[in-house]
Amino acid sequence: MDGAGGAIAAKVIDDDGLVKEIMDDDDQPLAKRARVVIDPKTIQLLTDSYRAHFSDFAKSRKKVTQLIPNRVWTKVYADYLHNSTPSERFEEKTLRSRLRSALVHSGDSREVVSNDDTASEGAGNAHLDDDDLSARTQLKKITKSLDDILKRLAAVEQKQDAQLTKSLDDVLKAQLRALKLAELKVLLDVGKIQAGEYADQVDAIVHPLYQAPHL
Repeated sequence: MDGAGGAIAAKVIDDDGLVKEIMDDDDQPLAKRARVVIDPKTIQLLTDSYRAHFSDFAKSRKKVTQLIPNRVWTKVYADYLHNSTPSERFEEKTLRSRLRSALVHSGDSREVVSNDDTASEGAGNAHLDDDDLSARTQLKKITKSLDDILKRLAAVEQKQDAQLTKSLDDVLKAQLRALKLAELKVLLDVGKIQAGEYADQVDAIVHPLYQAPHL
């Protein structure tokens, strides 16, 4: 046991499965691994989307060696982006990891995986066509840009210079509108929204409802 005034070591496992040793003072509780908590509703939405897209994916193949093929995940992630707002979204890597855990826990892995999923990841890339890869890349870039702009908008609103704040606010909001339009176009291209819904959402972004100024 460590002497008085010493530190206590706590071993924790991070999301990559690596064991880390964290030191903490005697008067503090042992350090705990920081883990992103995703609500059950989101996990269920991901699972439902996965099963629908996986069913379509598996119909044209004699054998599927991945639990979550890249082409299936691209469509699941597009569904997630369509049904969530930038402020409530989780990182793509975290979502895929939690979905994988949920599927394994529910027994789906025994039904669809015949080889080690990690080892077959490279083989799955061969089935990923250019359109899916391009859409996934675009959506990731757009999501990151949206998150960055929302953070910058929050910082701008805290500034004291009213004129500077308005100028920066206008610029950032214009960029935000452009990114939202780009995101809608990608979702339209991959078939996640129909032309009518696309037109309505574009109109709502370009011509937002008038809001009376605060008195």
